[in-house]
Amino acid sequence: MHGAKEYDRELQRGDLINGLRHILIVDDDPHYRYGASFALRMNGYTISESADGRDALALLRKNDTIDLVLSDFDMPGMSGGHLLHALQRTASRAWVIVVTGRSEAEVADSLSGVPYLAVIPKPVDARAFVAAIEGIFAKQASAPGNRCTDSC
Repeated sequence: MHGAKEYDRELQRGDLINGLRHILIVDDDPHYRYGASFALRMNGYTISESADGRDALALLRKNDTIDLVLSDFDMPGMSGGHLLHALQRTASRAWVIVVTGRSEAEVADSLSGVPYLAVIPKPVDARAFVAAIEGIFAKQASAPGNRCTDSC
């Protein structure tokens, strides 16, 4: 896991089999949201969508079934960075993956102390996108103690 603070929730091997099926995609680009949603739905995931951080935060506060947030970093209004900071002040236990055109180092600098699982670089094709998400979960589930740490 990236960021200094650990998630309140441990990622267990069973999550890969029984859970982590509801994903919230947050991106201001409707074409990207459509493509990501389609690819993930075709792989059995339940998808919710939001065009900005403010709407995503409202949805996360109302819906405790969301397991994962895939958030763009640069969006008008409430950016993905601001969304991740705001999520720390909520009861949401959703995991977060940042999907962005920025470098991982830029994201890490902006999110110092804010936990997130990984950065997936844009652009990414649908097959590689799904494989990256599933690869991140597999890596976390196989980590010693099934806990994601700063060394993930």
